[in-house]
Amino acid sequence: MTTSKAYLRRDMLARRSALALDWVDRASAAIQTAIAAMPAFGRAREVLLYMAVRNEVSTGQLLDDLLRRKVRVLLPRCESDKPGVMHLACLGCREELLPGAYGIPEPDPGVCATIDDFAPDLAIIPGLAFDRRGRRLGYGGGYYDRLLASPALAQCLLVAPAYSFQVVDELPVDLWDRAVHCLVTENDVIEVVS
Repeated sequence: MTTSKAYLRRDMLARRSALALDWVDRASAAIQTAIAAMPAFGRAREVLLYMAVRNEVSTGQLLDDLLRRKVRVLLPRCESDKPGVMHLACLGCREELLPGAYGIPEPDPGVCATIDDFAPDLAIIPGLAFDRRGRRLGYGGGYYDRLLASPALAQCLLVAPAYSFQVVDELPVDLWDRAVHCLVTENDVIEVVS
């Protein structure tokens, strides 16, 4: 019998919250180094990224690399008055980040306009848990489910950074769930076979 999404969310949040910060830093560095070594990352001209909070795998190294290479960096911005809705904006530098909805760093709306014309080559997607078929368990708000359903992301390579304990044998799925193509943990890179 498959474990419920609600139980898995509680369990993964508790496990992630209990991680020591120095371990998070080391694991995040290893994961980011592996992602940066991927040919798709080096070739990308437009990348969708997330900013980490509450012991998520950090993406700061990746952000700095992309900005240095003048890659178009897209970051989500949530609408606090519209649950489940987020838009993308381009980030030009770290100074354009402000705490947004839910305390997540987001592009400053006064500087970084919302964009509709995007087609990232690569998307770095967060999640609470993943299975070996690339299925993703998010926080339950549907933000990334809606974004990943966008036609602009149909041909995009989806990469998920995760700690090894976040990769489980099987996740419960819904019809709208979209799998990622690759999982990167502190221990290995898992290419997903659909």
